[in-house]
Amino acid sequence: MKMSKTKNLIILIIAILIDVNAFSRSRPHDLQVKNLIKNYRLGKVPGKQLWNQLVAMSNKSSKLSRDSRVSILQLKAKIIYQDGYPITAAIWAAKAIETARNPIHKNLSGSWKILSDVSKARPIQYMLEALAATLRLKKNPPWFGNAWNYIRGNSLAIDNKKRQAIRYYRMAKMGERYFLSSQYQLAMNLIEIGRAKEAKTPLKSIISSSVRQASPIKSSDKVEMWNYAHLALARIYYEEQDFLTAARLYRKVTRSSPLFYDALFEQSWALFMGGNPTHALGSLTGVHSPYFGHEFNAEGRILEATIYFWLCRYEDSRMALVQFSKEYSKPVENLSVFLDKKHLSPDRAYRLFEDLVMGVSSESLGLPRRLLESVANQDSMLLVRDQLASLLHEHSKVSWSGILGQSIGKKTIIFHQDKIINHLKKAIGNQFLTELDHLRRHYDDLEDQSEFLYLELLMSEKEQLLGKELHASSKVTRIDKNRLIRGWGKRLQSWSSDMKGEFWWDEIGYQIVPVKPQCVN
Repeated sequence: MKMSKTKNLIILIIAILIDVNAFSRSRPHDLQVKNLIKNYRLGKVPGKQLWNQLVAMSNKSSKLSRDSRVSILQLKAKIIYQDGYPITAAIWAAKAIETARNPIHKNLSGSWKILSDVSKARPIQYMLEALAATLRLKKNPPWFGNAWNYIRGNSLAIDNKKRQAIRYYRMAKMGERYFLSSQYQLAMNLIEIGRAKEAKTPLKSIISSSVRQASPIKSSDKVEMWNYAHLALARIYYEEQDFLTAARLYRKVTRSSPLFYDALFEQSWALFMGGNPTHALGSLTGVHSPYFGHEFNAEGRILEATIYFWLCRYEDSRMALVQFSKEYSKPVENLSVFLDKKHLSPDRAYRLFEDLVMGVSSESLGLPRRLLESVANQDSMLLVRDQLASLLHEHSKVSWSGILGQSIGKKTIIFHQDKIINHLKKAIGNQFLTELDHLRRHYDDLEDQSEFLYLELLMSEKEQLLGKELHASSKVTRIDKNRLIRGWGKRLQSWSSDMKGEFWWDEIGYQIVPVKPQCVN
């Protein structure tokens, strides 16, 4: 026991001596840093000269104490920010915080302020989440305060720690800038762990007028959160088989939203399952209209065929299946061959994505643009794309103009930008591959449904020719003449299409297709 204590004491003394020696070696350089910062604060050092000296000192970082390295990183972040490179400044501010012994020390307030200010105007969510995962702070940092709980929640959710993430999302307070986002992520994580019923409460809070009025975020962002909440609520009610409530909520999504197409299509399912097949066909008329010619939605034709099948309109059902095969079989077959043949890595998948964005033709891409664009515009892709585009913009500016109009220190900045750019490109490549594979698998399921439905059509047509109807008791034999959906106001009701093939944007989703069932009672 005594030997162990003696050994620990010796180790402690050696560590102290090493630390003292290191301090004595670094002290002249640390004094230089201290004097430079002092003169800068007194206004004795012009901007370019300050930057040049900071770069020179950074090259001797191994001879500097940790505090001096942190001071240099913070000052460089400030200069970069003032020179018009907010995202790059955030990179340096984060490096300063990660390097410090105490990440939330008051001396680091300037770096936290840069991160806070930049996060309000630029997409640096990935940077904040990575910082939160690294630091695992027990207290909230300056300038973020309670809002940091949202960042921490995201970092835990990414690490698949859903229950822990939920705890942090619940800490958000009304009136904070991340409150609406926290409520939405709280709902999504509750759904993922099988507690969809509980998810209704945070989603309903997002659409509450008082909550939205208290939020300090931009009006356009509030509207989009409102749309996301209605779409998520509609999906929950659909799963609970409250189909008409789901359809009503789908119709709340605004036409200007990128979510409108998904809401319009899913509304078709809800209307059909709720017993309103002609209204569902009306929504599908909008889904298949020229306004959405860029969408790649094979499921729409399967739903159309299914609705006609239950109305005993077998020729219409068959034509929808033919259209399904004609529009989607060849592109998805090409996708399968492409994925199997190319053995895409995330890097190669990113290059495919980049060619798509640059406008390369379908022939050169090897796949239809419509198919690839439908994948590239998924929510999961858009956020990472936005983050990459913003950083690439600054990368280009730094490459051209440098810092303060000079090339000194530019190489190091570009090196660190490139590291994050490559990380984001890999993330896009991975997600692109995931979404392409999901599309292929989903189509395989739809093709199985198509084959099953075709067999049912053959059997039902035979029964119909014999003057009777297979499963007639479960099919639609009558459509309500007034075509009003009970419990809906006039603004939500649909009207008949003029059947002239004309499409008006303000009528999309609010039509009915006036067909009659052909089932035998």
